[in-house]
Amino acid sequence: MEPVLRIAIIGTGAVGRALGSCLHRSGHRVVFVPRPGSSSESLDTGDLKRTGIFGEARIPQEEIVVTSSLSTTDEGPFDHILVCTKTTANDEVRNLLSPLWSS
Repeated sequence: MEPVLRIAIIGTGAVGRALGSCLHRSGHRVVFVPRPGSSSESLDTGDLKRTGIFGEARIPQEEIVVTSSLSTTDEGPFDHILVCTKTTANDEVRNLLSPLWSS
């Protein structure tokens, strides 16, 4: 059995949700981090459902983990952090990640 990885996904748009649902389906621990200031639909309103070329996937509401700060969450440390935002969010993402490297 492969070890469970702890993965943070920054960005909760279509790409972040698609990657997160695939990784969750593979048995990994996924933590979603909405981009600061994003107008992305909240993940705490119900199950995350995905359909498409990768098949169907569903993460039940009680298994969705959302945090606004990687440096203050009890979910880390993370094995991988995936940035799934547009390049226009680079400054916001840098500010979100910088506390992880300055400590």
